Amino acid sequence: MLSYRLYFLGREGRITSAVELECSSDEEALEAVEAHADGRPMELWQQARKVREFAAQKFAVGVR
Repeated sequence: MLSYRLYFLGREGRITSAVELECSSDEEALEAVEAHADGRPMELWQQARKVREFAAQKFAVGVR
């Protein structure tokens, strides 16, 4: 298993919180991101490697 960290970003792109994920691949980690998405911008990292950035509201449901 690989260790990933999903960072939630606030104003000015600063980290406000993070979630640790243990996944077997980038694809599995990207699927896991959907369960944590709440409309805030996020970044998924696997140690020192940025896997992907997610813009605000990318996964938000019901955002107007």
